[in-house]
Amino acid sequence: MSSPDFYEQAPVVRTYDPFAAMLGAARDGLLDYHYLDTVASGRTFLSCWCRCISDRVRGTDCILIAAPQ
Repeated sequence: MSSPDFYEQAPVVRTYDPFAAMLGAARDGLLDYHYLDTVASGRTFLSCWCRCISDRVRGTDCILIAAPQ
């Protein structure tokens, strides 16, 4: 998929998912979310991503917890 160059310049949000770690779905449970992931996932994830970036700018930690669908 082709995307604009500025997508790669956006900050990456790193999260820890203990369930993914237990299943072996993510190395050490760490997941990196890039701006392109947010665009592909829609508004809900985009708002979470933006919130984490604003928290990071303010110097606080951001924790994303995946809720069951």
